[in-house]
Amino acid sequence: MQLPEFTRSTTLRWTLLVAGLFAGFIVALLGFVYLKAKADLTARSDYMIAAQMALFAQLSPDRRLDAIEEHLKQDPGPRSARRMVWPGRPQDRG
Repeated sequence: MQLPEFTRSTTLRWTLLVAGLFAGFIVALLGFVYLKAKADLTARSDYMIAAQMALFAQLSPDRRLDAIEEHLKQDPGPRSARRMVWPGRPQDRG
């Protein structure tokens, strides 16, 4: 089976080449934006975690557990983190 005449034209080849280059550019641009956003969000999260760890590390051991417990009560994060068991501490049954 032979291809139609228009599929062998230079115009179609150039059109497909330009469309392919444009699609490749768009994919590369989106990949660049994704990687930059990922790096920025990771750096922000790491900074906040390090700041909280430094704050908790400065507290006395008794006060540290209370501060972590209070932080988890205020944290709107995943519910599973609130169920964390701390050794030697009575657990809420609520």
